[in-house]
Amino acid sequence: MAETPHDLVAKELWLAAPSAPQWWQSTCAFCVSTAVMSIVGYIIGLGDRHLDNVLVDLHAGEVVHIDYNVCFEKGRQLRVPEKVPFRMTPNLEAALGITGVEGQFRLSCERVLSVLRHGSDTLLSLLEALVWDPLVSCGDGGTSASPSGGDLAQALLSLRLREAAPQWDANAQALDDALEALGALMDNCQQAQSRVQAAEHSLEEACAQQTLVEEALASEEHSLRSLPQRHRERLLSSATCDAAHSALNEKLQDCCNWGHLQEAALTTLRGSQIEHWNAVLRASDSGIPESPVAPLSHFLHSSGQGQLLQQCEQREAELRLNLTERRRVMQTCVELLRSFGVAAGPCLSSGAFMPQCLRQQRWQIWLQGLVQDFSLAKCQEVIAEFHHVYGIGADLNFVQVAQQHYYELQSTVADLNARILGVLEHKQAEGADYLPESQAALLALTEGDEGGMLHEALLAALCKSVGALLSLETTATKDPRPWARDEAPLPLEDMCSQASVLLQLADLLPHVDNSSQVMSICQAVQAVNNVFFALLDLSLHFETIIVPESLQRVGDDSVADVAASLQALGAPQALEELLSQLQAQHPTVVTLREKFQALLDNNQSSNSGLNPGQMLLLGFNGLFAKLGRELATLYSTIQSCDLEWNNVDIVWGAKALCATQLDHGLQLMHLEDTLLVHSVCVIQQFFCCQLPSGSRDQMLASVRFFLADFYRNQVAGLSTLCIAAALCSLVGPTDREHPIALDSIISVSSHPAVASVEASATRRSILSRLERAQLALQGRMQRAQLELNAHQWLYQEVLPPSATIPTGPSRLVILTELRKSLQMLCCAEGSVQESWDAQGALCQAVEQRLRWATGANPGLAHTQQHFEESHALWEHHLQGEAALAREIRDSCDGLLQLEAQRPGAPEAQAWDGALLALLNRCQESCLLLEGAHLSSAITPIEEQLLALVPEGAPQAITEWLTALLEKVDLGTSRKQLEEAKAARNTMGDALRSKVMWLRSDILGQHHKLMSEVRSLLKALARQEGNGGGPIQGYLSFYRGFSEQATQLVRDLLTATEVSEPLCKRLDALRSLAPKVYMGLTGLVQDAQEVANQSRDGDQKVTRSTQPRKGWGEPNNYALSVWKRVKTKLDGRDPDPGHRLTVTQQVDSVIGEATRLENLALLYEGWTPWV
Repeated sequence: MAETPHDLVAKELWLAAPSAPQWWQSTCAFCVSTAVMSIVGYIIGLGDRHLDNVLVDLHAGEVVHIDYNVCFEKGRQLRVPEKVPFRMTPNLEAALGITGVEGQFRLSCERVLSVLRHGSDTLLSLLEALVWDPLVSCGDGGTSASPSGGDLAQALLSLRLREAAPQWDANAQALDDALEALGALMDNCQQAQSRVQAAEHSLEEACAQQTLVEEALASEEHSLRSLPQRHRERLLSSATCDAAHSALNEKLQDCCNWGHLQEAALTTLRGSQIEHWNAVLRASDSGIPESPVAPLSHFLHSSGQGQLLQQCEQREAELRLNLTERRRVMQTCVELLRSFGVAAGPCLSSGAFMPQCLRQQRWQIWLQGLVQDFSLAKCQEVIAEFHHVYGIGADLNFVQVAQQHYYELQSTVADLNARILGVLEHKQAEGADYLPESQAALLALTEGDEGGMLHEALLAALCKSVGALLSLETTATKDPRPWARDEAPLPLEDMCSQASVLLQLADLLPHVDNSSQVMSICQAVQAVNNVFFALLDLSLHFETIIVPESLQRVGDDSVADVAASLQALGAPQALEELLSQLQAQHPTVVTLREKFQALLDNNQSSNSGLNPGQMLLLGFNGLFAKLGRELATLYSTIQSCDLEWNNVDIVWGAKALCATQLDHGLQLMHLEDTLLVHSVCVIQQFFCCQLPSGSRDQMLASVRFFLADFYRNQVAGLSTLCIAAALCSLVGPTDREHPIALDSIISVSSHPAVASVEASATRRSILSRLERAQLALQGRMQRAQLELNAHQWLYQEVLPPSATIPTGPSRLVILTELRKSLQMLCCAEGSVQESWDAQGALCQAVEQRLRWATGANPGLAHTQQHFEESHALWEHHLQGEAALAREIRDSCDGLLQLEAQRPGAPEAQAWDGALLALLNRCQESCLLLEGAHLSSAITPIEEQLLALVPEGAPQAITEWLTALLEKVDLGTSRKQLEEAKAARNTMGDALRSKVMWLRSDILGQHHKLMSEVRSLLKALARQEGNGGGPIQGYLSFYRGFSEQATQLVRDLLTATEVSEPLCKRLDALRSLAPKVYMGLTGLVQDAQEVANQSRDGDQKVTRSTQPRKGWGEPNNYALSVWKRVKTKLDGRDPDPGHRLTVTQQVDSVIGEATRLENLALLYEGWTPWV
């Protein structure tokens, strides 16, 4: 197309014109003539408009088309179908003038289309002759079309359906109503049959009962005479079993309540609830509202109610005194809980050995199992488990386990102490840090003539140290095992030590040479050092800060809230799968970043300060954020370096370790996404999985796995590459083709001052490493010692006498004081409630006086309102303190119950005895019930007789049997059976009448309507051949529907009773009925769409499809051409469902004619562009 000129036709018109006015006239004539032929060709579907079929008078500008063989859109049936409505190539468009297809051409097209629309009747009448003229060649491919009755049959089918549409709709509604009524009658028949069966069964039971009672009256040894005694025995055993089951449920409820109280107590001791209570109690001292009665003293005195005022003041003073006493007792309880929590905190937070917590859990499991399966076998199983757990030797086992845990803690403390001593001895052996003196000595030499030698010596030392760093990185990447071992030093420590040595050497270079290349080396070394120490800080701070603080907050509600929020970010499996898909930008990462940032922002914007859970989350995330910042700095530094030193051994060795491409933009984006998903995974696993278990080893393992994986995929090789590239920029070889070792570029011997600095830097890194190890060991030592002291304090009664008991009040003393304080708190609550009730009664009297006075003096309305507000404040204050007192009381009660369940405690032994007694009672009840079922078995007929006369008299068995015989009434049962049969027969007659009406009226009318179109449907089905078209499918479906309806009617008329299969067949027939009518309408949907276009069009189609005298069969192809031309003239092309205006239709056809895809389908090769 680019090679074809666009002005061929326009140039010919210009060259053929003798003058400019003549050229303008020929151009306008060409424009109008082209518009006329284009729109006319579009209407009649004229195709094959190649260059030989379009004749142009270059002098007059008029256009004449010839060769109309490919018309009526036959061009769409070619091997390469034509899609353009008319020819409008770039050459023709350029010849239309400067406006192209706009302006005069478009206006001319609109005028032509308007004329054709206005005279559409004339054109359609001419085309209508082609429908009935068998001599016209209108067939596919240019051959004569053979006469066919398919379109005529479809048109007649559409016509008859439209004419009979009201009858069809009425029949469809009538059939649906009839089937619905028939279904209701069938349901009534089924109910009548059920009543007959019930009456027959009742009569059979009455006959059997009468026979049994008559046999018992005739025989003294009949089993029926012992029925009253057996009934009483069964009632006794059932009552005993029900009582035991009720006691079991009560015990289970008590056990659940104990569990809630104990869990609340443990949560209080582990969390920050005690500090919250202390703050509330301190604030409540100054938060007591003012007296509501004091402002009314003048009013009460003036109204003669001085005695009422005095009583109110006395009660209020008493209430304030009781409130003060209750707050003092609550403060005492809180202090005792705090003391217990401080002493036993490490054991509570670390999930250490606490056997008393298991007692309530075991009881609850046993009792729930008995409630669900109250049988003798289950009772014996639970009793056996009880004796196994709490039988003889249970207390001794508890002592052994407590002592074993004590010795384990002692061993841990001794081992940590020995390791700390080892670290201290190592530090002493390393000696003092003399790095400042070595640096000062080297800097003194720079002022003399040795500056150049020092410069080369420092660079040589840096090259050697970079090689050592590459060796460490290679080892750390290939062997992941040292990362996972807790006791072995991390490879990260070795790399940090080497990075520290590099940093000390690089810091001395600017004193010798302060060029920009030297500063680049210093920046690279500093960036690498910061990254390694960010990784090390993540490991060290997590072990020494995050883990200890988290173990102290295991039961805190804020930690659970943070865990729930993190869980909402996504399942751990989904996050790990997302991490494996981060080779490219993933849309899920954006959503994850937004959610996680919103969680962090919500924590930071909290108005009430950060709770422990939020502080842990922000602290943990801060370590990852620091790592991200340092890595971003490292990537920026690498970006500024020249990395094309592939012939240097250190450079290509470092590149071999890099796991990702060295593209700054993509690398930085991938880093941010990877670090985000990694951090969310680690934080989520920590809060949701590892922290609840309280396992320190699992926590450290997850972080070390993150360090190993993140280093291997994001950091490995980059540090060495950064420093080596910076060094090569300063001392690199000019030849970049031949391989060379970095340390061989500067072949200078080591300078003593540089060697001294390097040795001092190595010593300092070792001392720093030992300092970090000492800090971590001391933290573990402190936590282990606290846990040992807590274990000794909790179990000092069962530990050996040699165990050192921590100072401070003992556990028994605290529990005794707590029990006393709890009793005092209960008494104080009663006193406060009693005082408030008395005060409330007096306030009601005062309020009543105020209402009377306000009615006489409206000016007292403000006083009354102030009194009511003050009274409401008092009530709100008391409710808040009462709720606080209940929380403290429940925590104290739960702790006392928890401690009372210790093995060997008197309360625990008493509770075990009560539980064992209840289990034995349940076992006896089950034995009694099973024995009663065997010896006092009662048959179903005897159960029915007991229902007739519930209570029998053992001393008058004969009279009881006589009364039973009188209750058995066969006459009533026979009468009910006859009535049920009569109702069934009536319903059956009504059903048969309905079925006969359905067959004669509804289905008869349906078959009559269907007979009118059946012949047309069969004719259309024959034309579909053996391909299984829609007509054949519909006829097959209708045949099945008709057979089902006929068979159902026949079965209902001959059936003696209505069965469930008949009802299902009726439901299936009801579901098929709408498809019969909708399917028939769908077969002629295309004919109906054309018929609904306009009333005139309907009349013409109807007229044109009627056979005329002397005319043959209608031509299908001509009929389709007629419909297509009418669609275009009506403005419904290309969308038949939407009528376009003239302007819209012209715009549509011009767009189709000039579209590049349509022009490319013309078949003249390169000539379409001409």
